[in-house]
Amino acid sequence: MQTELDLKGLQAFLTVVEHRTVRKAAQVLDVTPSAVSQSIVGLEKSLGVELFIRDARPLRLTPAGRRMLQSGEHLMGEVCRLKARVCAETLSMQELRLGLGESVTTTMSPWLLARLYKKVANLVVYSGLAQPMSEKLRNGALDVVICSGAQLEGEKWSWQSAYEEEFLLVCSRTLPSVSSVEDLRHVAQTHPYICYNQESSDQIQANRILNSSGIFSTERIAVSSSYAVVGLVAQAGGFALLPPSDVWCGRQFLSDVRFCRLPVSLRETRKMWVVGGANRGIEAIELVRSLAVEVMREQMLEEFKNAAPGLEQFVRL
Repeated sequence: MQTELDLKGLQAFLTVVEHRTVRKAAQVLDVTPSAVSQSIVGLEKSLGVELFIRDARPLRLTPAGRRMLQSGEHLMGEVCRLKARVCAETLSMQELRLGLGESVTTTMSPWLLARLYKKVANLVVYSGLAQPMSEKLRNGALDVVICSGAQLEGEKWSWQSAYEEEFLLVCSRTLPSVSSVEDLRHVAQTHPYICYNQESSDQIQANRILNSSGIFSTERIAVSSSYAVVGLVAQAGGFALLPPSDVWCGRQFLSDVRFCRLPVSLRETRKMWVVGGANRGIEAIELVRSLAVEVMREQMLEEFKNAAPGLEQFVRL
């Protein structure tokens, strides 16, 4: 026997269960109480069972009603998701497996993923350091990675730059000003260098900037997040080398720190790359890149400006 399930009746049933009375359910659904009752009666007739014990106050579910509640909520959720997918005119692709580097994860990911969910029917997201993300891409577990230090070589891969950020000297307000390499060398010898305790691509680049001019810190404090780096710069009287996105992660402490450009000979930028397979990932790469640029321009630059006026000037699109 084939049974036609009345979705309007199912919605009325679930709303009555949630709000405990027909009258309140009618208010929520913006219909009359009699319309709610008729919808539920129609659902019961189509199923051949009663869902409520009618002479109980408040209404109580029959055993069949309890089974319907368990399955009906899941079914309505699936119906809503199906409707959203079918009606979405902006879907660009069916599936995307995306890897996010640590900096993207802790900064723009909420806004980036919100945009991607409107464009991709099935979006799967991983996050982590550049090296494991690169390995997942190499092994075919990911379609696209957005990070600053993807370790991939050869013509097999397509690279597109989304934006770049200049490394800044971030230091406690108690430290002397730095305008030359010698000034920075003195700071490194007398104050703690605050850095990451993982070999992230940002940390590797920051170390290279310092070491290239023979700048070595006598004291080093390593922590696991940008928030902690900026916090320790403020509280421990130290210094760090960070791009604007990482500075923003510690915005709670920015009243106690200052940031400035590095001496000219030490200036470098961190490029945020969108990487994928050159043969089959171009569409996905272009989609992720365009949305990352959009988020940086429309959301993050304003976030930077609000957190610390001038910080946004060190980002290039």
